[in-house]
Amino acid sequence: MEMYSEGTTPGDEWNTLGYQHLGCPSGGCTSVSNFLEDMWFYIPSSSTALQATEYDPGVYDGSYKSFASMQCDSNSGDWRFWDSAANSWTILSSTGGTLPVYKCNILSEENSWHHYQLYVTMNFTSHTITYETFVVDGVTVYSDIANKYDALAYAGTPTINIEQQIDNHTADVTDSEYLDNYNLWVW
Repeated sequence: MEMYSEGTTPGDEWNTLGYQHLGCPSGGCTSVSNFLEDMWFYIPSSSTALQATEYDPGVYDGSYKSFASMQCDSNSGDWRFWDSAANSWTILSSTGGTLPVYKCNILSEENSWHHYQLYVTMNFTSHTITYETFVVDGVTVYSDIANKYDALAYAGTPTINIEQQIDNHTADVTDSEYLDNYNLWVW
């Protein structure tokens, strides 16, 4: 799959979001608590103004939205966590504590495929998302980190969801990203 983002107005930023609602397993969306997002992505050298790439597995359980997303941000140069309840990107724990900060250099590693794996657990009783392990190109970025955030209260149709997004920070460019072998394993 190719995602592209094209900016034409000077000073504006442009984002492209792709998503797929996958429905729920036979036991319901809250019958699974383990999620492994596993895919390959490719950033061509023509993508010169990417501000960020992000990958977002999530669950709507009918009353809460639980998203476990990682973002490679070119402004900070860091991998950042999505805090669902705060509705924002962060490098801090849910209690404001300091987490190890890992640099993300994949936006400058163009014209090659990168392997992304994110393992998270979700607790639909306490409405929490816990980041467990994150691996890029076979290198463990975070392992057994147990970084936990609260879910966001949200009324909606229950479904398991995947999203991907690219953000531009410059106008008059067309940036793209390719995704392949995209899998979301749940159990």
